[in-house]
Amino acid sequence: MNKFFLFLGVIIVAIGVVAFLWQVDVGQPRRRFTIVTTFYPLTTLTQPIVGDAATIVQLLPAGQGPHDYHPRPSDIATLKSADLLIENGAGLEAQWLDALLKSTNRSDLPVLNLALALKAADLPLLALSEPDGSGLHTDPHLWLAPRNAVAIVGSIADQLIRLDPNKATTYQSNAAAFQAKLQALDTESQRRVGEFGTKQFIAFHDAFTYFARDYGLQQVATIELAPGEAPSPSQLDEIHRLVTAKELKALFTEPQFSSATVDQLARDLGIPLLILDPLETDEGAGGYVAAMQRNLDSLEQALK
Repeated sequence: MNKFFLFLGVIIVAIGVVAFLWQVDVGQPRRRFTIVTTFYPLTTLTQPIVGDAATIVQLLPAGQGPHDYHPRPSDIATLKSADLLIENGAGLEAQWLDALLKSTNRSDLPVLNLALALKAADLPLLALSEPDGSGLHTDPHLWLAPRNAVAIVGSIADQLIRLDPNKATTYQSNAAAFQAKLQALDTESQRRVGEFGTKQFIAFHDAFTYFARDYGLQQVATIELAPGEAPSPSQLDEIHRLVTAKELKALFTEPQFSSATVDQLARDLGIPLLILDPLETDEGAGGYVAAMQRNLDSLEQALK
């Protein structure tokens, strides 16, 4: 009889422990895997991989580009709660992100540097001249070429699968579907650019060199030598000369920058002013593929 009551007591205790653990699990669900991206292009390339499987938090607010960002105190808390940080690299965020990361005191935070990931995938990075002619720097606009985007998506998916293996199947299938869309965009870009009558264009700033490299375009000048730096009168004269000499049919501006100067220049030249969006801010709609197709439309209008 004593053994019976002892056995019954063990059963009751076991049931109580299971019930307690079930209540704890239900009452406090596990926190979702949290990915922090630095700015919009990285978000728009990460979201299709993640879907609803994780949370994405973007450091830079809507409409803010990475060149002149000033971190907020809330950014420290955001990074402290992150499971993965995705940065562009190639120096684009260095002037503010390095100090911000030090402020978090989180040496354990996994960081995916996309420029280093592309190098590891044997995709060559391009060099640009410094505005003052003092040397060269790596072109950080990695995302503005569909072929680069395919590799970027693969790198992000690999990192997510490693860090959040319970969702590996979701990440893998979503990434494959997105890469198929990017490869179709690459094919479309190659076909459409191949039909252009001229391959030369003047960009608003040095953003489209990877796109130009992949599809045989030639960027002959830029309106802004550095982000936010208005062109000098002599630079405007040189652009005027190039447009006339090369019989260019349009100039380009960008949605996140004031176009007053270039608008006046286009009026003086009697040519249209079109949008070529570097996707540095979320000014458009429809995600990466739709934005790049709009850029193709603008280039086609100017160069066909």
